[in-house]
Amino acid sequence: MPAYKPEDCDILLIEAAHKGDLETAVALYEPNASFVRADTGQVVVGPAAIREVFQSVLALKPKYTMEVKAVSNGDGDLALTSTTWSVTGVEADGNPLPI
Repeated sequence: MPAYKPEDCDILLIEAAHKGDLETAVALYEPNASFVRADTGQVVVGPAAIREVFQSVLALKPKYTMEVKAVSNGDGDLALTSTTWSVTGVEADGNPLPI
């Protein structure tokens, strides 16, 4: 499914995460995108850094719920979405891990 509106990108990201599809998740980001790590607040930039973050996240088999709070359109080519996320995962030993 292509993204027809900005918030569709968040939905596609959740679908990719639920499938464990690293390449689709990373492809949703622009080449110079920034990503803020929820666990540390560190900002990473670019596909290689975003891929590294997502590899560790997808290993936890995350299950997300999300609510879009706001969408801000910039120049017509890019937009910023503000969302509230909830996610759980599974540790390597199979125990539930709230993320």
